[in-house]
Amino acid sequence: MILRLRGRTNVGATLIETLDEYADDLRDVGGRLYLSGLDERLVAQLRRAGKLDVDEVVHLIPAEAVVGESTARAVRSANAWLGGRDAG
Repeated sequence: MILRLRGRTNVGATLIETLDEYADDLRDVGGRLYLSGLDERLVAQLRRAGKLDVDEVVHLIPAEAVVGESTARAVRSANAWLGGRDAG
């Protein structure tokens, strides 16, 4: 799952908790959560919160100068991960 958060510099505790629960559900079925378009302050906030399983289930993709590039990067990363999984 890819969720684009471009333009946000911070989020509330409720959203972090919701993302954590959703990431846990994704992990339980073998999935991942990619958050794309992240402002550097939001990346720092999400890491500080310590709730998300960052770099394992949740992947933080910083915003790029070109709108949509970070989401495209998330898609490429997700496709590469899916291509490397054991289909059996």
